[in-house]
Amino acid sequence: MVMAPRMAASANQKAEAGADVRDETVPNLIQLITNASQLHCYTVHKLYRALFADISQQPLVQVACWCIGEYGDSLLQGDCEETEPIQLILNNYLLLS
Repeated sequence: MVMAPRMAASANQKAEAGADVRDETVPNLIQLITNASQLHCYTVHKLYRALFADISQQPLVQVACWCIGEYGDSLLQGDCEETEPIQLILNNYLLLS
C-alpha cells in the first residue's frame, strides 16, 4: 500500500508543524483519509495515538477528532490487523452530559 506511508508522513508533518500549516491542509488531509477507505482503521489508530500524546496542536486535533468521529468504532472493535483495540479507562476522560 503506497498510501499508508504517504498518509503517515502527512500526519507526521502535521504533528511536527503544529499550528504552522496552511489553512487548506486540514480539509485536504481529511479528503485524503476519506478517499483511502482501506486505510481508515490504520489512520484512526495512528491519529488517536498522536492526539493522546499531544493535544496542543490545533490542526492535528481537528483532523484526529474528525477521523475518530467517522471511524472511531474501529478503535474499540479491533478491526485492524496491525493494531490492538483501544482500552478506554473511564477515569482518563472528561465526560460531558
